[in-house]
Amino acid sequence: MSSNNTLVNKNDYTEIISNYNTQLNNILKNKLPAVTNTDELIEIASELKDLKQECKHELINIINKNLITNYETFQRNIELQKTTIGLNYTKYHQNVKLTSLAPKNETLQHFKQIILLNKKQEYQFELVRKYIKVLYCLKPLLIDLSKNFILLKQKLKCEKAFFLNSDSNIELNIDFLIPEFNLIFKTCEIYNSLDTEVQKIFPDLNKYDIFETQFSKKILPCVDIPDEPITIVKQSHSLLLSAISKMFIESSKNLEQNNKIYKKTDIKYSEVLDISLKSFPLLNENETGVKQYIKYIQSIISDASRDIITSDTQAGKINNSLFKLLKVASAIINTHIDILSNYYSDRTWLIKVMEGILLELDVQSGLIIDMILDSLIRESIGSYKDILEITPQDFKRDFDLENFVKQLFEIIGVWNMFEKFFCFKYTSFTHKENENSLVIKPKCLINCNVDIKIKDILGSVSFKNILRENIQLNINTIFKMETIPDINRYINSFEKIDLDHDEVDFPVSSILDDFSIIFKKYLILFINTGNFQIFEEFLQNICLTDFINNDFIKTILNKLGSLSIVTTNLCQYLEKEKLNLLQQMNSGSTPELIEQEAAGGKSLFNLQHYTATIFQQQQQAMKLGKDLINSSKQSSSNFVISNNITDDVTMKDFHLLLIYINTISSIKPVLHQLLIDELIEPEYNSNEHLSANKSVIGSTFVFEGNAEVLTKEIMKIVDSSHDYISKIISNYTLKMFQIGVKNNLFEFSRKILNSEKNKFIDIGQDTTSLPALSTVGEFARGFKFSYVCSSSDLSDLSDISEFIKKIELLLQPYENVMLPNVYYIFKLKVCEFLNDFVFVKKIMKIAKINSLGIIKLEKEVNSIIKALCFDNKKGLIDYSLKIKFDKLLQIIEVLNFDESDFQKITLEKDNIDISAEVEDSDDDEYAGDFVHYRYVLNKDLKELMEWLLTNEEINRIRMILV
Repeated sequence: MSSNNTLVNKNDYTEIISNYNTQLNNILKNKLPAVTNTDELIEIASELKDLKQECKHELINIINKNLITNYETFQRNIELQKTTIGLNYTKYHQNVKLTSLAPKNETLQHFKQIILLNKKQEYQFELVRKYIKVLYCLKPLLIDLSKNFILLKQKLKCEKAFFLNSDSNIELNIDFLIPEFNLIFKTCEIYNSLDTEVQKIFPDLNKYDIFETQFSKKILPCVDIPDEPITIVKQSHSLLLSAISKMFIESSKNLEQNNKIYKKTDIKYSEVLDISLKSFPLLNENETGVKQYIKYIQSIISDASRDIITSDTQAGKINNSLFKLLKVASAIINTHIDILSNYYSDRTWLIKVMEGILLELDVQSGLIIDMILDSLIRESIGSYKDILEITPQDFKRDFDLENFVKQLFEIIGVWNMFEKFFCFKYTSFTHKENENSLVIKPKCLINCNVDIKIKDILGSVSFKNILRENIQLNINTIFKMETIPDINRYINSFEKIDLDHDEVDFPVSSILDDFSIIFKKYLILFINTGNFQIFEEFLQNICLTDFINNDFIKTILNKLGSLSIVTTNLCQYLEKEKLNLLQQMNSGSTPELIEQEAAGGKSLFNLQHYTATIFQQQQQAMKLGKDLINSSKQSSSNFVISNNITDDVTMKDFHLLLIYINTISSIKPVLHQLLIDELIEPEYNSNEHLSANKSVIGSTFVFEGNAEVLTKEIMKIVDSSHDYISKIISNYTLKMFQIGVKNNLFEFSRKILNSEKNKFIDIGQDTTSLPALSTVGEFARGFKFSYVCSSSDLSDLSDISEFIKKIELLLQPYENVMLPNVYYIFKLKVCEFLNDFVFVKKIMKIAKINSLGIIKLEKEVNSIIKALCFDNKKGLIDYSLKIKFDKLLQIIEVLNFDESDFQKITLEKDNIDISAEVEDSDDDEYAGDFVHYRYVLNKDLKELMEWLLTNEEINRIRMILV
């Protein structure tokens, strides 16, 4: 192989080609003749292909590595030579040009140096001018400062040692200081003016840098400025700082002792304190002023705490002590911080003041809280015990437990109220105005001992057990005080009754109102505390599982489980005592007459009297002496009355079942009202606009995302409770349906959907028996009912009218008693049952139907569906009920299809199993008569809708057509 700058060696690629030829000849001459089968031939073909690819790959590598590389190197060298020639040519012309311009270039550089020098001198002249201007402005101020300083030294009788030793303990005499507080403040203002004038011209310098120059030491001293300026400035600062510090301390002490006036001069200590507070920033001593102020405020809080504890313990009351102390602290923060904000523009100093106030307040509040808790524990359990170790069994009376929880919540609420106030004030110093940011609890508040103590109490197992026990006691009280409403007035009519009040007047237990009161009481307790931790714990682990489900709803369910209810009817119920009272009031009447008179003109529907004749009903009316049956009703055979007043326990339990289901259902709107409408929904102000805080939760729980977390928990509780209650209502409405309606529906349906008056398709309660496919026909074994109608039969809908009337009479008392949503579910059960276990089953037992029969059947079905699904309030068909009859409507639709809508498939005889058809046959005459074909809907009709009917059912329906 040759080097990179030479052409490729021929031996490289000739050797590759030679090897390729050798291997190719070997394959063609040696291996190919020896091939005996196709697999070997395929293998040789693959080997030839691999050999070709290998040779090609090696040749391409030689081209890429040698030929192309050598060409690119050659081309690169040519380009480099061209570049070198171009650069040399450019340098030649530059040299020629520079030679001619050299003299001009030297002159230009000389001028540049002159210009730069002039600019530097101009800048220096400007600095000197500004410096002289500053001294010109500072000199009169320095003269005033010097005069005031000399005057102060004379009036305050300052010794020379005061200025010589900065660490000296020499103090100024307060008797000299207070009379001169105005002069001291004016001198502080002059001192501050020095800084102001310097900052106007030299923002990065201070007065000491100006006064310590040799130029100022020579220019400024004069008759009015006897000493060096820097000496005057420093000594005046030392004197002023000592003076205002002494005045602040002295005036604050006297104000704490309620000494408002310095008697020697009638000067108010509050004025001296205010002047002192203003003066610290003028001397650039913000930190010193803040430290002095914090000590002063801490002393006020400490004294206030001591006075509150002393007075409250002497009066035997300590409960409101914490509120009184926090009220004092809040007033201090409101008034004093506003004052400080006028003097200390840097808000970091105000934050330090807030933290200093909280530091002392935390100590005093913790002391008061411990005293309150000790007193509360002794009062509640009769002895001392650590609050984290108290159990519900320690409380001897329920009242003590209730009082303990209430007062503990009050303590937490008072502290949390102060926390929010403190946080808003603190945040106003840490954030810019109108800055939209989350309200974050500061670390000083999070780490304070009171906050930690409250968190420990709320997170303890002891507190959670006490809270649960207290809730349980309240729920037990609800059930002990329970009163059950009289529902006779709701069910004493076959017509929709006019309630006394509004549409929410339905029979529910008194425990519902009591529950809403108790539940709202606890919500108010938690809201008033404003404590996120305790409210979140309540919502997550107590509210739904314990309070609503286990303590309240489960207790109701246990009551329902203890009821003894068998199949019965809905009618009036009176206890024996009421029956005896009626007998006493009507001594001249027989018991039978008394019961009948008590029933009133609108008597209750009783299914036991369905077999009664019109004659018997008229006799009852005559016996009562009242026309209970008017002329229109006398002519109708479907009118039945009942005057049954009973003391049957089963009936009473059935009434209780209805009342408790109404009660459970009513929990949903109560929870929605208390949790969503009152806590989460936006509040409205007097102008009917949304308030800024949006909701009770949003305005109460202000820190970070607390309101959002609680809102999600509340929504979760509402949704979960609604789901749970809906399941209960669904289960018990099914039970009520089975108890009071199911058997009646079987009875009512005997006379409908029959082609003859005296021949009934009676399915009874055996809802599983259906005719086999092979038994369908005019002479179907066991099912000989046909629905072949004539034109005269089409107008005869008396049976259907009677059926509808009976259903209405049967259901109306339930509608009067049940809440609308409960009755809706109850009616869903009725519709589902009628469709699945009455109408569909009955039609499927018809052996034969003609075209007029289909028309009549459709009219009857539509009449039934319209009567059951019509919403009287809206005046419309309720399609959520009508959809329950979809299978029935599909049967009618299949009956109306033409022959062309089906495919008739003939079955092979060998594939027909007749053993099942002839088994247990009572009619041997028809045992051999079987159907050997089936009907299948066309594909386009099959895809037209979602069919509830199976292919077998569609075939059965089609085969009964004649």
